[in-house]
Amino acid sequence: QCLGVAGALACRWLVWPLVDGSALSLVLAMIPFILIGAPVMAHGRTRLVGFDYNMVMLLLLQPALPLHGTFVQSLGMAAAVLAAPALAFLAYRLMPVDARRRDAMLVQAMLAELKDMATSRRPLNARVRRARLHHRLLRLVQLGEKAGLGNAAAVDRGFAIYGLGEIVLKIRSSSEADGRRDRSLDLILARTGRIDVDPRALVKALDAASTRLGRTGVAGAGELQAAARALERQIPHLSRRIGK
Repeated sequence: QCLGVAGALACRWLVWPLVDGSALSLVLAMIPFILIGAPVMAHGRTRLVGFDYNMVMLLLLQPALPLHGTFVQSLGMAAAVLAAPALAFLAYRLMPVDARRRDAMLVQAMLAELKDMATSRRPLNARVRRARLHHRLLRLVQLGEKAGLGNAAAVDRGFAIYGLGEIVLKIRSSSEADGRRDRSLDLILARTGRIDVDPRALVKALDAASTRLGRTGVAGAGELQAAARALERQIPHLSRRIGK
């Protein structure tokens, strides 16, 4: 990219002032500088160097008459172009986006999805929400393997969140279909909306709803209890990622 900046400055201030006529002559004057990158791009080891050279040079050159600007302005534009990859390089060195960081970000994304599903007042598109959770579950398993967390741990963590998502979808779908509200199930939705604040309250709400449904013989008590136990095992993990 530094070579591309040098080529652009040389073309703009050494060659273009000697060209007179039309914008076409400016473009033709650029061709020798462009062709310099051709043999560089033809070699496997330097292909990316040649690509960056031509990309930056073409980005800085603006073949239009009349020529305007000063050399200092051109230097400022060149510095701005070079600053972007330099800042990106420093950002990745100081804050590396490794598998563990992506794993934590993905867990946060799944928790945010859960909260939105539980608290949104709009009708939910269950197919889209379920597909999104399923895709993130698969990604979480893959990232867990890359981060060295172990496949079993990643599966347990992902399925705990995915299972809660299924319960939220069922509760929302049932209430939207028949219009009836169940206080214990509404409490689950409310606690899910605060899962990042107090996950233990959600465990208690799941246990309470499971007990009530079990007494009345309504199906789903076992699913709620299983979700409560899965979430309870993941509370230390979730707490580390939400700063508690």
